[in-house]
Parts: sequence; structure tokens; C-alpha cells
Amino acid sequence: MRIIKNLCGSFMLGSLYFLLLACLIPFLPLSLWFFDLIAHFQSYYFVLSLLLFSVAALLWCKKTRRKNRILQQFLGVSLLALLLSGASLAPYMPRPQKAVDNADAPILRLMQVNVFKFNRKHDVLLHFIHKYKPDLITIAEATPEWRDALKELTAAKDGWPYMIDQAKPGSNGMLVLSRYEFTQQESLYPATDTHPAILFRITVNDRDILIASLHPLSPVSKMRFKHRDSYMDGVAASLQQAQDGPVIVAGDMNMTMYTPSYKSFLRKTELRNARNGRGLYPTWPVYVPLPTRFKTENLMIPHLLRIPIDHVFYKGDIRLLEFTALPAIGSDHLATLTLFSVP
Repeated sequence: MRIIKNLCGSFMLGSLYFLLLACLIPFLPLSLWFFDLIAHFQSYYFVLSLLLFSVAALLWCKKTRRKNRILQQFLGVSLLALLLSGASLAPYMPRPQKAVDNADAPILRLMQVNVFKFNRKHDVLLHFIHKYKPDLITIAEATPEWRDALKELTAAKDGWPYMIDQAKPGSNGMLVLSRYEFTQQESLYPATDTHPAILFRITVNDRDILIASLHPLSPVSKMRFKHRDSYMDGVAASLQQAQDGPVIVAGDMNMTMYTPSYKSFLRKTELRNARNGRGLYPTWPVYVPLPTRFKTENLMIPHLLRIPIDHVFYKGDIRLLEFTALPAIGSDHLATLTLFSVP
């Protein structure tokens, strides 16, 4: 009986040390595929660490005369995991924001969305576009069907007359719609010949703004992980070569804020995340397909179980006013809306 008890204790302690490793990954200078996969779930680890620490603390208080060595380790390791996961989440927790100096400056509204290639709810996205009236719309997984459904926006009065069309069958297509004329545009293929990165410039209030719309590969295999990082490295190199001025980067980047690859990209580009101090806003997955006997139904994923992989980054002489995730549009991703003041 004691052997079984010791084995159970050792297994639980080993699992706790694995949890500690997962919480430590965001602070390591290593970019490894397996580490990348388990780094995404820091909010999960925070809740789990809090529960384990609470249980260990209660047991510790009850066993005041006979301290158990395994319990001591549980208490210490769970506390350390709690602090590490909390440190990863802390920069994105909502906090009061400073008032914008020039309240009369023009506002640039950016909607970023991965529409999901199998999603046919074009009318839902059109509804939100007309409701929130973004000046720029960057779209990932844009198929020819989606391009045709959104073409009415380019012809509408007070619409979005400018379009960059990289729509393709499958998950590699992209679209950009704009109220502002493109003064420059370029499609890069930093890692593969299938996944473009669209860079373009617009002028707002006499300011030249460089904008990048991104959608690298999802790192579901070691090879795709390397392609994703090569893609982000290539974009970072292009942004580093650009002249000084405001820069905005938006898209489904298939990485959370907790991965070493994410931190490397921001370090190279000196960009800031629009989530900072405004909330986690997890965007994926909104649902997962659940096969049944006769059809596939969508199993909705609770908000707390999603992870933030759709981002907006920025730098330069523009002011962030708002960042938020929008209601579901039938995609497995939530769209985001970001407002900038352009003085």
C-alpha cells in the first residue's frame, strides 16, 4: 500500500514539475517546436497552479506537526508555477489608460479577421463591417467565394473602393479592403510560395503608415513550425529595412504572446501589442467540428478555454485608442477591432 502511495505521490510531483516547465518556457531563450506547443496555455496553467497551491496550502495548515516532504515540494513548486504563469499574463491584464493628447485627430479603424475557408456566413461579416465601419479590413483564409461576397463593399457609396486581392482556394488566401488609397503595395513570400505577407502603405492625416497583413502557417508539425518562424523572421527583416514612421502589423499569426518566437519578433521589430493593458481577448478556437452519425456539428468552446493568436502590433507616432474582439462570425476565429488616433 505504501509503495502505491509513493508511486502516486511521485507521479503527481512529476506532473507538477512538468507544469512548472510549461510555465517557465516564456522566459527561456529557446525556440523549440514542442516548447512552442505547450507554451500557448498560460491561462490554463495559471488556474491549475492556483488550484494546486490552494489545496497544498490547506493540507499544509492541517498538518502543522508532521510536515510531509512531498507536500513541501507541492507547495513550493505550485507557488513558483503560479508566479511564473501570472507574470506571463500580467502585461495584458486591463488597467487604466492615459487620455489621448489630441482628441480631434483622425481615427483609423482596423478590423482583422480570419474568416475560415469553410465558413459561408458572408452576411454576418458584412453586417459587422457596416456596423463598426472600419477603415481597413485585413482578411485571412480569403477564398474566391469570400472575395466575390465582399466585392459589393468596393462598389458601395462610402464603401471600401480599394482592394488587394490575394484570394485563393484553401487557407492561404488573403484580402485587404480600404477606404484609403494604397500608395504602395507588395506581396512577400518569406518562407514558402503558398503563404503571402501583404505590405502596403496608406496616407492618413498626411502621415505615411506602413501596414502588414500576415498569416503564417500553423505550427502543427516541426516543419510547419520552422516555416512559421522563417515567415515571421522574413517579415521582421522587411520591417527593419523600412523607413521610419508608423507601422501596424495585423493578422492570424498562429502564435500566442507566451512563445519565444513571438518575443523574438517583437524584439526585432520594436512593435507593441495592442492587447497590452487591455485584456487577453482570446480569439481561437471559437468552436471545433464534432462529427456525428449524420453530420458534423460545431462544439462551441468556452471563452476561458480559447487562446490569443490573432494580433495587432504597432509602433511610431500613432496612439492606440481601443482594442477588442468582436462577436462570432461563423469562423473558428474571432475578429478584432483596433482604433488608432493619427495626430
